[in-house]
Amino acid sequence: MEAEEHKFSSLEEYSEYPVREMKQRSTSFYTEMKRRRTVRHFSDRVVDRTIIENCLRTAATAPSGANMQPWS
Repeated sequence: MEAEEHKFSSLEEYSEYPVREMKQRSTSFYTEMKRRRTVRHFSDRVVDRTIIENCLRTAATAPSGANMQPWS
């Protein structure tokens, strides 16, 4: 079995935020995450498909062991 060839992408497009902005963004993120709660009752309200697809796309970017992305 031949080894799979891995392509690496560079971080050329990466630009670091100024420290002041990183602090503000991290505080905002923490505040938002602090609002999370366990849901036991669900609404029957329709959710736009684009919102669901964007959530799934975001979840698919999560790191996984050995970069295997075992979810489907």
